[in-house]
Amino acid sequence: MRLDLDDTRIRPGGRVSGELLLRGGDQPVLIEKLLAQLKARVYSDFDDDTGARGVELLRSTVGEGIELAADQPVTIPLRLPVAWHAPVTLSGRTELRGVSMLFSLWAEAQAPTGDTTAFLQVEPLPWQQRLFDACSRVGLRLETNYAGDKLWQSFALAVDDPQMPAAQRRPRSLEWKVQRRRLTVALYGRDRLAGSVELTHEQAEKQDWERLLRAWLTG
Repeated sequence: MRLDLDDTRIRPGGRVSGELLLRGGDQPVLIEKLLAQLKARVYSDFDDDTGARGVELLRSTVGEGIELAADQPVTIPLRLPVAWHAPVTLSGRTELRGVSMLFSLWAEAQAPTGDTTAFLQVEPLPWQQRLFDACSRVGLRLETNYAGDKLWQSFALAVDDPQMPAAQRRPRSLEWKVQRRRLTVALYGRDRLAGSVELTHEQAEKQDWERLLRAWLTG
């Protein structure tokens, strides 16, 4: 079982595409079902994987009733949707600490067929990258990236601006919930909501994120 993806970088609302190459072994085999899974691995302990938990974003059947003769090659095309709430793992070319994304395929068959897994990187949508950039301009540094069990993604923020008033230099968190038609962005400080906004994707593209963040920071 060999996986060949068109690109290991994906975006929320986009696609995972490529092909899976199967080859029969010494004996014919019937693959009853071929399954694909897209899963976020969320780390609570960054020294090892012991604290990691999985958040499943997709499970799909990509093939059924596949009969493989001995040494017969079969190619399965793949084109699977990426959830709008898939957690972003990159900002520009920088990997965000806290979440990794895995794409796995395995078979339910009469004989062992093995499985395959690829690590993917989730690039931000244009408005998400603009929001990251605005955080940097107002003196907020992205630290830890979390993916929730539902639709939310959260980022712990540290204050990088020494000129920011002491009352504003407390740790904060940025959260967003992204769906197909609408999204919500919120800023928190000490578990208190500093501000939030609900927009369409089109409105988010035009939003002045720096101005909005400054308004939330000053209260």
